[in-house]
Amino acid sequence: ITAALAHYCIDNGTKILDPIVQHFPTTSKLYEYTILSNNGIRIPNSIFVSPLALKDSFDTMSEGLGLPLVLKGIHESQGEYNYLVHTHHEYERALKTANADQIYLIAQKFIPNESDYRVLVFGQEIELVIERTKASKDTHLNNTSKGGSAILHDIDHLPPEVRHDSLRAAALLG
Repeated sequence: ITAALAHYCIDNGTKILDPIVQHFPTTSKLYEYTILSNNGIRIPNSIFVSPLALKDSFDTMSEGLGLPLVLKGIHESQGEYNYLVHTHHEYERALKTANADQIYLIAQKFIPNESDYRVLVFGQEIELVIERTKASKDTHLNNTSKGGSAILHDIDHLPPEVRHDSLRAAALLG
């Protein structure tokens, strides 16, 4: 969280006491989203507040991002602690589960989709393009670890601007 905040402050003209914290390794989605967004890589609109403030932030989140919205753990992977929230009740239930396990959450605008892509970059080359599709209409997750399926594609399957952004994102995140 500290590195993400440092990047945000520095990129928006706010001085910080110890700029070395911006060089901490990428350890969370929050940090990665901050770096990508501040460098012109598109990410879904996102809101992060402290866990204590999150409890009373449903109106802020739903007004700022619309409903449904996604709550996801900033240190999680494979679709863990990832909730599609339609109502205040679902929001509170997600917070209760995450808080019990001490999971920090970020809220994001939900982007309806049929699938998503994972682009693997090694060095400065795209080596693999994987399209992931959800297992059923009962979930918003395309993760294969949650039952989704995957198809390999040729690199040329991606539009040139997506290939460009994928390479930039990999370089920015090291």
